[in-house]
Amino acid sequence: MAWLAALLLAQAVAAAPAPVADMAAVAGRYDGSRMEMAAELDLAPDGRFQYALAFGALDEVAAGRWRVADGAVILDSDPVRAPAYRFVDQGVEQAGRIVAKLIVPKGMEPQYFSFVLITAGARPIERQVGYGGDTELVYDPAYPPTELRLMLPIYDLVSPAFPIDLTKNGRRITVEFTPNDLGHVAFVDTHLPIRADGLQFERFGETILFRKR
Repeated sequence: MAWLAALLLAQAVAAAPAPVADMAAVAGRYDGSRMEMAAELDLAPDGRFQYALAFGALDEVAAGRWRVADGAVILDSDPVRAPAYRFVDQGVEQAGRIVAKLIVPKGMEPQYFSFVLITAGARPIERQVGYGGDTELVYDPAYPPTELRLMLPIYDLVSPAFPIDLTKNGRRITVEFTPNDLGHVAFVDTHLPIRADGLQFERFGETILFRKR
């Protein structure tokens, strides 16, 4: 009957709940920095967190509530105001051309942005915004684009679509960008699995290991 005892033992082990990490044990300051990246995460005992990441041209921060569940630290940010966009059609341009002007607040570099034309039946047309915010996009009049978007790749940010009618002529477009809380991350139920050597965080295709200080 040894096999029966072994089976009962195995069932008991399987039924036993997995150890649950205690918030008091997990709380603390964590460092995820490495070459060309600075990353910090502060998990306060009262359930508040502070996060900061600097990676290349990207700088972002977040603050909010944290908890432990399902073997992970879970982050939920405080409310964040999303960036705002104001598209203005300035009139006719010659067919096959869109002349776009991006207006950003003082101190912000327009060259980090790109305009994208979405065309039915053809590949999207993307152009990096030029110095001073001026950009020219050339398209095939046989496949007139139907919408224009503004992108900020370093923040993986894409504007709502601005519909345009290019069936007869090109257009001149001005876009005003208001950053609001740009750079403040809106974490929603974001899981950081708890490992023996720290907290695992996936961000922008990178795996960051936050180690407790």
